[in-house]
Amino acid sequence: MVASNAVMVGIRHLVAHETEPLFSFEWWSGVLVLGSEWSISGILLPIGLLLLVCPVLVALYDRCRSRLRQVMLAAGLLLFAAFTWSVPSLVPDLVAYHRALDVMFGAGAGGFPVIPMIGSGVLGFLLGVFWQPPQERFDRDTMFGAILLFVAARQLLSVTPGFLTVIVGRTLVDVSHLVLMIALATGLIHWRPSRRALRFVPLLGCYSLFTFLAHRVVEQTLSISLRPYGLPSELLYVVCFGGGLIGLVELLKWRPVFPSYDRLLRALYL
Repeated sequence: MVASNAVMVGIRHLVAHETEPLFSFEWWSGVLVLGSEWSISGILLPIGLLLLVCPVLVALYDRCRSRLRQVMLAAGLLLFAAFTWSVPSLVPDLVAYHRALDVMFGAGAGGFPVIPMIGSGVLGFLLGVFWQPPQERFDRDTMFGAILLFVAARQLLSVTPGFLTVIVGRTLVDVSHLVLMIALATGLIHWRPSRRALRFVPLLGCYSLFTFLAHRVVEQTLSISLRPYGLPSELLYVVCFGGGLIGLVELLKWRPVFPSYDRLLRALYL
């Protein structure tokens, strides 16, 4: 992802005829770390640390042989996420005074507080584990429950005292958002008329790295090409998003048709 970002930023400067920074070591080092507005290392740092923590989470879950232990694990992870997001409000002076604490819990690296982001990732792991049973027997009651949780969480947040809004927002409300999105996606997949139209989704997952890189190229190409026409931003977004998806699917369909094209991408680990 760092390499992809560096390439895309470089192409942007070439297209804009702003090539002087491309020959500066300081500029490139800023892109690759946290010294530039183009750097995405701030979000990649908590993601990488979360991936290192995930085997421990899996091991903890595997040891939960009873429902009680699963509930205890879920409560512990919720408390951990709530605590990580609450540190700046609990000890604001300490976080502001120490640069390391500010990066870990406050302003973060590139705007992303490292430990709280890991806490949110842990909630995502927890939700992914506990979502499996309802996903296998998905029905209208599950969809209704997801919508009800979303509405109830929003209402609870509106009446929560100010010092608790961060805790409720970053735990219950965030989880309700994820539950609703997953429920809508699952419902769409289970809806018979949509199954034919969604046959391309497994293809995107099969070539996930290529999907991640190629969609950015297609969408940015469309955006740069259509910008001179002065289209409304909303229409431009829809065209770029739809065109990026269609173009990406077409690029994936070419792989079995042109073996040399597929071999080239495989050689690039795509």
